[in-house]
Amino acid sequence: MATAAERSSALRSAGEAVLGIPKIDYASAAAAVLGDNHGRVVKRAIAKQPVRRVQTVQPPDKNPDLASLTAERVQLHQFGVDPGMPESGSVKRLQSLLTRRHSIETGDLPQLRKTNCSEACFSLAFSPDSGLLAGGFFDGMLRIFDSQSGTEEHCVSLPVTTEFGDSSKSPSVTCVRWLPDSGDVPTLATSDAAGAICLWRYLGTATEGDYGDQALDCVAKSTGGLTLNALCVTPDGSRIAAAGAGHVIRAYDIQDGTSALETPIQTLGECRHTIPGRIAGHSLKVVCLKSDHSNPNLLLSAGIDRKILRWDMRVGCDAIGCIHGPQLMGDAMDISRDGLTLLTGSHRADKSLQLFDMRRLNKHFSTLAEASGVYSWNGDELGLDTKIKGSTCLLFGVAWDSGKNKTIAAAGQHENAAKVFARRDDPLEPLHTIGKIENIAGGFWSVAAAPDGGRVAFGSVEGTVHLSQIAAESRFGSYTVGYGHNQNMNI
Repeated sequence: MATAAERSSALRSAGEAVLGIPKIDYASAAAAVLGDNHGRVVKRAIAKQPVRRVQTVQPPDKNPDLASLTAERVQLHQFGVDPGMPESGSVKRLQSLLTRRHSIETGDLPQLRKTNCSEACFSLAFSPDSGLLAGGFFDGMLRIFDSQSGTEEHCVSLPVTTEFGDSSKSPSVTCVRWLPDSGDVPTLATSDAAGAICLWRYLGTATEGDYGDQALDCVAKSTGGLTLNALCVTPDGSRIAAAGAGHVIRAYDIQDGTSALETPIQTLGECRHTIPGRIAGHSLKVVCLKSDHSNPNLLLSAGIDRKILRWDMRVGCDAIGCIHGPQLMGDAMDISRDGLTLLTGSHRADKSLQLFDMRRLNKHFSTLAEASGVYSWNGDELGLDTKIKGSTCLLFGVAWDSGKNKTIAAAGQHENAAKVFARRDDPLEPLHTIGKIENIAGGFWSVAAAPDGGRVAFGSVEGTVHLSQIAAESRFGSYTVGYGHNQNMNI
């Protein structure tokens, strides 16, 4: 029996024969018009205004060999470099690709695949000095990379939690966070799918010392439980908070050495009362936690219940503020250095990038539903022509630099793309798109921005980490605003 596709092809051929239409080789015609674009169909439309060129990076192999990912786990890119420069080391010179989409259809886009995801990168975090990049992976490995060269310095598997989950293998790493100013020995924390938190001392290349010859040494570990999805560390480095499937947030005093994670000092959101004027806790899984850089007692939590809650650990178990609307599905929230502005990335087609003024939540038990700023995923790529329908991306992660909060990195699925933007001083102007990376093998699940804004990193579904270096002129706005052909202001 003929398939639906075969019947459709036969009917089309019959109709062409009846109408006297010559047979056309559609594949060859498309290749002649669009060129080799890895087999993807890119629709184009003529615009009244020229569309600004944004170079796009695509992995050359549509079905990458997983055995080669270990050797090429990190791909390096440079944003803002002169495309006429020769290749340097393992940094690839990026090629220009002009894409003008008239419409977006699901069939045109690479979809998030469920295969070849055994080493998906769930979390990324730069060290406070921007020199190291930590990554947490589905296979239970914690990996440390040099953020300049992309070299994998060290890796270690998480301790097995025998009480919960599969005791035969390490649980997946769900979140990674560095402790601020932890002294001569950098310290980081991880959460995992078995519900445990671990504190790690990173000794680098040291071969002797109080912690033996291990470069990554687990100095404290909590008991397991429900899956944890989010971590945050207070800016003074004294406490750590964790949350996940349990809907509540547990805080620990990490100044107690090896016993730091035995018992939480506080549990936020466990009060289920409905007192008028109070704010209830999360009703669904918590996927993101962020501490307020300006106050070690304040933190923010985001759940898949479309609520972002503000907590004051001095008040008790009740939230002191609530933001309604953002639809977060991962580590897609970041707060400015002064604690006044919150950046969110939603897993939806419209209003995916939003800014919220936290000063409107200064009064206890206040709520906020209106964003102070909304940015388009397309940035300034579409020029001044509003008739062109831009692309969309369902975001899993967003981040910005902790210094000037000018560099924004965002990534997700549907378009399977990652972008880097520069935020202008005028909030009414669109984001300036510095560069874009496309991952044909699947979407991106994690995003990180270096504190100094010089580098961003994206973790993909198949385990590749894309590490991108951004030129200073692209970060701080010393570029020429326009929509013409100017490759120096692109990737």
